[in-house]
Amino acid sequence: MVTLKRITPGSAFRVGLWFGIVVASIQIIIFALILIFVFQIPPQAFRLEVFLRICLSVFLSGLSTGLTAWTYSLIYNGVSRRFGGLQFELDYSDFAVKRKNDEVDGEGPTTV
Repeated sequence: MVTLKRITPGSAFRVGLWFGIVVASIQIIIFALILIFVFQIPPQAFRLEVFLRICLSVFLSGLSTGLTAWTYSLIYNGVSRRFGGLQFELDYSDFAVKRKNDEVDGEGPTTV
């Protein structure tokens, strides 16, 4: 068993930021394609102001998701300090790569 004791808030923020940016970008692309193909709005109808607002909304979505992940990591760290972290089991039996100091048949320990 392995216990996850702590999540670094900075790391959680970065993951949340990029996750929010990617998800918001995908949603905006799908929405734009619906506007263009279903409602037959020409792409020239989107002025510069629309693109600036889209960029701002993508950035704010990423920032919001990053701050949410940061907050959740702080909450998790506090709870795991008091009650213990998540416990999970890792299975390494599928890995065919030899690790440092693994024994090779008949040769003893090896160093990679």
